[in-house]
This record gives sequence, C-alpha cells and structure tokens, in this order.
Amino acid sequence: MAESLTRDAIGKQLERVLSDPLFRHSHRLSRFLRFCVEAVLAGASADLKEYTIGIEVFGRAPDYNPSVDPIVRIMAGRLRAKLAEYYLGSGVEDPMLIEIPRGGYVPQFSVRRRAVPPVLVRSRRESVGRVAELTRLSAIWHDLAESGGGMVMVAGEAGIGKTT
Repeated sequence: MAESLTRDAIGKQLERVLSDPLFRHSHRLSRFLRFCVEAVLAGASADLKEYTIGIEVFGRAPDYNPSVDPIVRIMAGRLRAKLAEYYLGSGVEDPMLIEIPRGGYVPQFSVRRRAVPPVLVRSRRESVGRVAELTRLSAIWHDLAESGGGMVMVAGEAGIGKTT
C-alpha cells in the first residue's frame, strides 16, 4: 500500500462509506464490504473466496454450494452498484475509493486524484440553462480520465439537449 493508503486511512474510508444512508440501511451489503476490507487489512486476501463469504457473511451452512446458491455473486453485483452510486453521490468528494473489481471479491483501494478545474468545451451553440449540468459532467469526465478508467453515459429522452 502507498503511504497515503494506510490501514488507518482505509479504515476511515470504510467507516465513511458504511455510515452513508445507502449502506446504513443495507446491513447485508455493509457486512459484505466490511468483511472483504478487513480481510485485506488482516493480510487474508486469499481467503476471499465465494464459499468462505457465503458461510461467513451470509450465514450459509458448511455444505454450501456456490454453483447451486448464487447469493455471493448476486450480492457482489449489488455491492459494486451501491459503491458506484455512493461515489457518484455523497462520496463524490471522498479522498479515497474502495472498489471490488468484477471477477473477484478482493477490494482495491486508490487515492482519488484532485484534478485541476475542468475546462468546458463549448459547442457551436451556447447551451442555455445547462451550466451546472455541463460543469458536473466535465468534473466527472476529468476524474475518470485521471483515475485511468471508467465510463460516463449521458442518457435521456430525445430533444432534451444531450448533444448541446
């Protein structure tokens, strides 16, 4: 872990995430995230297997069969979505990210880089009444570019000004 990714900083970030209403009201996802982060901090990343999580987090019996009961995979997808929602909402200014990449259950920690103020690229026509939306989109775009990956999707009904 880099110097800014200390155990203490990761622990504080975990508590920050878990204290948010998105997680405070989702005990199973909170328990799942805490279990995974604490396993990494304890040096037990290798133990973060579907079977172990099924038993330790979701209370499955020792004869739990992940190929029959997909609880861990389902909840991992929900956890990833909830983390993404958190970091796009109330966690947008958090100094650190906790992510659980697809294909596994070992969390990754990264320091969120503070970008220089984004430069808005103006279209040929001035966007009327869209300054706040363009500023937010530009900031998100810049954060993603600085972090080395991600996706931005602009969606909406036809005629509402997605291209201007």
